[in-house]
Amino acid sequence: MTLMNKHEVILTALACAFSWLQVNRINYRPFNCLMCMSGWCALIIAAFAGYGLYALLFFPLGIFAGAMLEGVIMKYL
Repeated sequence: MTLMNKHEVILTALACAFSWLQVNRINYRPFNCLMCMSGWCALIIAAFAGYGLYALLFFPLGIFAGAMLEGVIMKYL
């Protein structure tokens, strides 16, 4: 049994990555792009949520979701 479903993991990863990179504006950034940061956040959150080795599948999903969000940000903001 997992603590979060897959949609919650991806949305939480996007929120964490966006707030880390865009809102906080901290000088230390482990990753400079939203895609990379959302992928790693999705992987870490899925691992802690109890997905086991299936957490590795959340990395490309997080990168894809980050790319979509970055495209929307670049076009409309």
